[in-house]
Amino acid sequence: MRAADQAARLVLGTAQLGMAYGIANRTGRPGRDAAHILLRFAWDQGIRVLDTAQAYGDAEAVIGAFFAAVPGCDFQVVSKLPRDIASGDADAVVDAVRASVARIGRPLAAMLLHDEAMLDIWDHGLGDGLSRAIDEGLCAAAGVSVYCPERFAQALDLPAITVIQAPFNVFDRRLLDAGLLARAAASGRTVFLRSVFLQGLLTLVPDELPIGMGFAADALRRWRAACSEAGLAPDQAALGCALAYAPDAKIVIGCETVEQLARNLAVIAQPLEPRALAALDSLPPGEAQLIDPSQWPPHPPAVQEARP
Repeated sequence: MRAADQAARLVLGTAQLGMAYGIANRTGRPGRDAAHILLRFAWDQGIRVLDTAQAYGDAEAVIGAFFAAVPGCDFQVVSKLPRDIASGDADAVVDAVRASVARIGRPLAAMLLHDEAMLDIWDHGLGDGLSRAIDEGLCAAAGVSVYCPERFAQALDLPAITVIQAPFNVFDRRLLDAGLLARAAASGRTVFLRSVFLQGLLTLVPDELPIGMGFAADALRRWRAACSEAGLAPDQAALGCALAYAPDAKIVIGCETVEQLARNLAVIAQPLEPRALAALDSLPPGEAQLIDPSQWPPHPPAVQEARP
């Protein structure tokens, strides 16, 4: 696969542009000028989709300012509704989509539910509101951000939901094991997989774990041993596994700097060899506390400020 085609599989997550985010974030959020440089670099390297949310601080406004300053970079933007929206009020849903469009300065590629529990009330205003937003040209598609396979399956049963975002990483392959990725591809859904680095955890060594995260130490030791056996750096292994296990999905990555993004682009230019992938396949699935950041202690603050 050509480097440009590989880059097109990446989606740039923008939580880091609006707030400090991620357990391995040591630089904080970039300033406005640095954010614009990062976005321009992403575009020049072939990335074409941005993932954002109304909950990500002022990330939507940062993206909108970038579009105003650099109109030739025609990213598609996927955003997410606020979790406290009056879900039974279709007018409120349309107004929320319209607010994102106003901040970003152009229609959205998709607007997602940011709370998987809202799937239970899809027929009580949410679906109607998002359908109206599509009809008005505010967004091209409706979707949901989920956290577990059961909710992913529930979304697949709603034909109006054509975009699904979910966590996936070497310790959390439940979507693959349950056949849900294959079902999504067969039904023509667009799937965005996030948390491939487990919010940065997979790039750390056990001694770097924050207070209260000792439960992850043994898994990290096994992970780094498997990476060593495969002859890979942890970021190569984590991103390479996601690309290999989910060939039909797009992969959401978050970066604070051009250097981080350049590293990720260099990694995807060299797909994992079967021998290396086999070494990583032997890792057991992660326990619930490991793969669900909502169960982690509040370190760093961003972990408790917003879910992806």
